[in-house]
Amino acid sequence: MSLFPGHLKPGGILTIHLRSTAFHPIWVRKKVFIVDPNGKRTECLNLLQPFVPPPRRPADFETMKQVGEMYQATPLLMAAHYLQNERYNLEYFVQTLKGLRDSIHHYTTYQIPKDALLGRYEVHLEASLAGETRGSGTAAMDYFFVEALELLHVESRGTHRVASVENLSPTPVLAHLCEFPADGDARKNEMRLIQLPPKAVSEISFQGSAFLLYLEGTEMLRLSAKDDPFCVRNPELMDLRKPDGSYYVFRGGNSDQEKGFLLSKYTAEVWELSDGFRTRNRVRNQNNATAYDTLLEQGIILEVM
Repeated sequence: MSLFPGHLKPGGILTIHLRSTAFHPIWVRKKVFIVDPNGKRTECLNLLQPFVPPPRRPADFETMKQVGEMYQATPLLMAAHYLQNERYNLEYFVQTLKGLRDSIHHYTTYQIPKDALLGRYEVHLEASLAGETRGSGTAAMDYFFVEALELLHVESRGTHRVASVENLSPTPVLAHLCEFPADGDARKNEMRLIQLPPKAVSEISFQGSAFLLYLEGTEMLRLSAKDDPFCVRNPELMDLRKPDGSYYVFRGGNSDQEKGFLLSKYTAEVWELSDGFRTRNRVRNQNNATAYDTLLEQGIILEVM
């Protein structure tokens, strides 16, 4: 079994990959249970179906070439699961890949309840055949985590800012701190991994602006005041300076001047400052406030809360 991703938020979706081997056609009942941190079991799969060896004649491989795809090819989710996880060693991964040729693959998903408990979950497999029930061969490694972080407040201390972040989970959370200087030049970024202890508040010091990426980089926590969002240029737009010095923003790559938005001195300033690494307080000021509000209203720049 392989699980992806290994870290989720409440409401997230877990993908479960089951791998089986059949040397002759058989009927198997497979049940999958999610076990929460309190030991409560929830059935997420009850499957009764025939398992048959995949076709492996020379003519079958020729058919695969003709249609341009492999029948039951190596599952990328499983490969990613094994490669990113220190629980598996290289030899185990190689042996698993060797066994893929004659394997049968089944996928199912489970949505984590939005009010789910935080912490470590286990996934249990029960495969029944001819009166015998077996578990997963990877049972000791079939687990995932449901995690959540919360920003309590941000304060200034001298030249630095300090964010107080609470790990609501009963397990440590690994996070990627992305720090950007006050001038907004993303090339001067500082990146580092930090571990937030369970059920504790951690103080994170930074300069300029910063955010945390966690849940394997899929979730972002802004380290700024709730009313101070990041300002981002709409990624669906492009800008273009004309030979006459005029400056336009176009939608959908359309460089037709008639359909473009002509940037003035202040709208151009806001557009260029809204690189996604500055917050509203560092972009919007007394001089360009009207220009900022206009671009925001028209969706030319976006605020990421």
